[in-house]
Amino acid sequence: MMTFSKSLSEEKKNQLRQFYFLSFSSLLHFAILGLLSPYIAIYFKQKELPFAILFLIFLANNLGNISQPVWGSLSDNFDKRKIFIVIASIFWTIFGIIINIIPEFLFFIFFFGIASFFGSAVQPVARSLISFSSLEGEETEYQSKYGVLLSTAFSVSAWTGGIIVDSFGFSIIFFIVMILGILSLFLSIFTIKDVKMGEYQYLKITSNPYRFNAEKQIKYHVKNKIYRNFVQSLKILLKNPLFMVILIFSFLGGFSFYFFFNFMTVFFDERGMNPSIFSWSFIISFVFFLFINYFGEALVKKKIEKKILKNQNNSNEEYLETFAQKNEISKSLKMIFIFWSIIGFLILCILIAFIPNEIIIILVVYSFPIVPFFFTSMLALTTSVVDRENKAIAIGLQGVFVYGGRALSSYCGSFFLDLGGFSLTAFINSFLMIMLLVMGIYTFKKLKLI
Repeated sequence: MMTFSKSLSEEKKNQLRQFYFLSFSSLLHFAILGLLSPYIAIYFKQKELPFAILFLIFLANNLGNISQPVWGSLSDNFDKRKIFIVIASIFWTIFGIIINIIPEFLFFIFFFGIASFFGSAVQPVARSLISFSSLEGEETEYQSKYGVLLSTAFSVSAWTGGIIVDSFGFSIIFFIVMILGILSLFLSIFTIKDVKMGEYQYLKITSNPYRFNAEKQIKYHVKNKIYRNFVQSLKILLKNPLFMVILIFSFLGGFSFYFFFNFMTVFFDERGMNPSIFSWSFIISFVFFLFINYFGEALVKKKIEKKILKNQNNSNEEYLETFAQKNEISKSLKMIFIFWSIIGFLILCILIAFIPNEIIIILVVYSFPIVPFFFTSMLALTTSVVDRENKAIAIGLQGVFVYGGRALSSYCGSFFLDLGGFSLTAFINSFLMIMLLVMGIYTFKKLKLI
């Protein structure tokens, strides 16, 4: 038992070290998005551009992110991952330099789209690395921690961005974006360790007693090139009914949450309110997200560890069963947060459509996790219903549906905003949120969480 505990402890330290190096590099990319995406519409709206033109900002970002399966497939095909994160950092750095020098609409759209295209590699590649390096039964927890760190970066930078816009203007925002791009490039080059899928998992076999017949599985996978066959992986995923339900739910979520949310800062700006008032909603939503998804999981982990310590003679099967229960509880926490977000955003839509009182709307925004961490929460569920070797492609494919929904939603929403303003758009969005709520109930029933 002493040897077992020692080997597990060493592997745990390596896992944590690699996890945080990877996360710190990734979170800078999300900090850039947090600084820009909530407020950039105000910057160009003040130049009297219509919503039908402004939606191109979010279209460039969303269409770029649709390339996620490409990066997931390439990383598996060449069995290299670090290089894709480095390339993403290079293009975010170029984008930061360009907008700091020439903050014009066409330049912004072009380079933002390119940076989003290459930057979309970060999420599927990083999450697949987490999948490979997680101990058995702990993957959902680490996927959740990764989501929490990225959400932290987005939320804090979005909150900070509102204050900076009020106090100093957009020139400082553009300068900070450039600095974050340079830092992300430095961290991705010098802190992330590249991982060979087969070699790394083979090393884990010798120290991790939770894995059974893993050596045979790896030899079979390498021999038959299952890791390197994009078409075969895609066919496997599309035949997975639970994954298909999650894809549909993800698309509807991307479409429903972003019908007019990208322009919420314009809503406040048109009413003479500072962006920093709305920026606090990012922090408050994040606190809700953190409380449910992080502290909730920490509590679960503590109870699980107490259960293990009570009986030092647990069999391998009992260990696996205990960790399986932990994953199920983690997924239930994701479900609670997603429903809370849906209900909160539905209330917001109804208020804007029928009772557009700024004070009441601010109270609602501050009382629910309105800022949609929908995709982050759904990703942890996705990783629980697909095989380990298909997770990079699965996450990328889910990204296509989420960002595809967001791209289409931004276009449709901008049309209605120009046609009838926020009241008409919110009224239509309320029906979309009701559809999302119904689809959410169906999805979680399929996942046997309800």
